[in-house]
Amino acid sequence: MLWPKLFRCLADHLQLSDGDPALVGFPDYLEQRDDRLFILTTGQWTGLDTVVDITNGNTVRLTHAPEDRLFDEK
Repeated sequence: MLWPKLFRCLADHLQLSDGDPALVGFPDYLEQRDDRLFILTTGQWTGLDTVVDITNGNTVRLTHAPEDRLFDEK
């Protein structure tokens, strides 16, 4: 399952990188977006960049379940 917000961020990043599928700059892109969210289990505010894990250069995984996150909609 791909989370819609993450999909939109990935699509935007790929468009900005001229379709290059490498996700090397994706964490930096997420950090610049400054999408804030609240992790329920820890009681802390953080950024989307801190809950996304990239492995093997092209596998994106969220480190917290969807029901554990609340977004601060701008």
